Amino acid sequence: MEALVVVDGGQTHLAAEVLDASAFGARIRLGDDTELPDEFYMLFRHRIEQCRVVWRGKRTFGLVYED
Repeated sequence: MEALVVVDGGQTHLAAEVLDASAFGARIRLGDDTELPDEFYMLFRHRIEQCRVVWRGKRTFGLVYED
């Protein structure tokens, strides 16, 4: 599933692929080696979630949704 990662206070949008998602978080992959900040917003499935990175791989990130 496609997603849009929003960083820099909304100034930068990055395309992402959601590999897995649950009610609590997600695993995403970016198209290139872009560095993500620890917290950002993600738009997917007609919703927006504030996310925090809990683990990092090469272009793959584990996220939890913040309340």
